[in-house]
Amino acid sequence: MKFEDFIDVRDGTHDSPKAVEDGVYLLTTKGLKNQKIDFEGLKKVSFQDAKKINERSIVEQYDILLSMIGTVGNVYQERKSSVPYVIKNVALLKFHGDKVLSDWIYYYLLSPSGQQQINLRKKGSTQQFISLKDIRTPIARIN
Repeated sequence: MKFEDFIDVRDGTHDSPKAVEDGVYLLTTKGLKNQKIDFEGLKKVSFQDAKKINERSIVEQYDILLSMIGTVGNVYQERKSSVPYVIKNVALLKFHGDKVLSDWIYYYLLSPSGQQQINLRKKGSTQQFISLKDIRTPIARIN
């Protein structure tokens, strides 16, 4: 079974919107730390840019974010119904409000088996990454 058979897997924008002083946080891999979002150091983008980004990859309650570039494998589950950020170069696993499925996948991704599957899919030597295609591939059984 593939993730894409029961989860909508996509990612955030690949554009580099201009930073503004008053706007919406732009979450990148740097902001995902220890199953939390660290807003310190994140830039903000205009409300117009945020709206455009959300057309492709709006984060909603119970969606899961997974860092894809650099530090690969940091996992965050959004539990709030109102999200104060948009995403860039972060995997988005959409659950469309299905808390039970989201919880199951979230805890799996945090487990040693889940982290091992992520590590097996990493590519790159200078800067590691995991592609959306690799996230969507079947999860191998570990015996």
